[in-house]
Amino acid sequence: LQGDWSSDVCSSDLHALCGTDSILSKSVLTMKGQGAKVYLMTGTPIPTHLENIYGILRLVNPSAYSDKAQFMRKHAIQQPMSLNHNGRDITIQRIIGYKNTEEVYQKLYSNAVRVQKRDVLTELKDPLVSQIRITLAPAHKRIYKELISEQFTILGDNVLSPDNESALRHLALQLVSCPEKFGFDGKNELADSCDELLDSINPYNNKVIIFAYYKGTIEALKKRYEEFNPAVIYGESNDSSGEVARFCNDDKCRLAIINWKSGGAGLNLQVASHIIFYECPTSPGDAKQAIARCDRKGQQNVVNVYFMRVLGTLLDKNFKSLLNNESEANRVLKDKKDLLADFFK
Repeated sequence: LQGDWSSDVCSSDLHALCGTDSILSKSVLTMKGQGAKVYLMTGTPIPTHLENIYGILRLVNPSAYSDKAQFMRKHAIQQPMSLNHNGRDITIQRIIGYKNTEEVYQKLYSNAVRVQKRDVLTELKDPLVSQIRITLAPAHKRIYKELISEQFTILGDNVLSPDNESALRHLALQLVSCPEKFGFDGKNELADSCDELLDSINPYNNKVIIFAYYKGTIEALKKRYEEFNPAVIYGESNDSSGEVARFCNDDKCRLAIINWKSGGAGLNLQVASHIIFYECPTSPGDAKQAIARCDRKGQQNVVNVYFMRVLGTLLDKNFKSLLNNESEANRVLKDKKDLLADFFK
């Protein structure tokens, strides 16, 4: 590991370097300490939260901070938060904001450079990004509110009673995006709005990608839009490469339904120029990686991106978190292009 040995760590692996305790992070740090030349390349230096940049900073500028505790003291605004864990009351520090971000920028880029694709691909047209505002129908809103406030609701033969906050959050999100999974047979305004949007796009003239997260949502969308012979790509898919090839090459396959976490990176899908986020990620990196499946070299058309916002629900909160997280990250990265938040001003 001495001398001219070098390692290139690509963007999919660099996410693991944001943490300080992963095997990959510790191994790269050890190699660097032994004299290895390490080149870090990524499109998303800060996947979600600003504190995640410390793992990269300790590699590209090891003298910047003595440890993560010093980094947090300088840049994280924290407040105490009381929790009950296994019957015991504990207090943790919750991050509510950041400070002195100009210093982070200077220390990150003292040994690094940020080049965006539109600095190189000058012929690439700017995407058109818009939001579709949706309000739940009364019956749908009632069971959602009941679940949120009472942490309990009944749908037919299904009793929905999550046993912790994380389970409640996931269940509530799915109750908005795929209520039929739980036996709800009333009006689904999100699905109806997606129908209207697809009608306006006309998949028979323009291939479309729908990004979602939950398996139940993806399966429901596959069934709902079977007329478009959809390709389906998510973590449990047995033939993702075959589905990608079918979407790109089969003229009868007019729609791709993709999990933005497992299928939102590494795919070339310039055959489509319309993207719908049926379920919204909270990480700017996940959203931009997904959009970049179409918005990349070889794209001949303007990429149209639509975010479905179900107002007054956790799906809408995810959308707001996406913009807030991007705003925090951009205080350090200072990107001047491809900012999602700018499209909604």
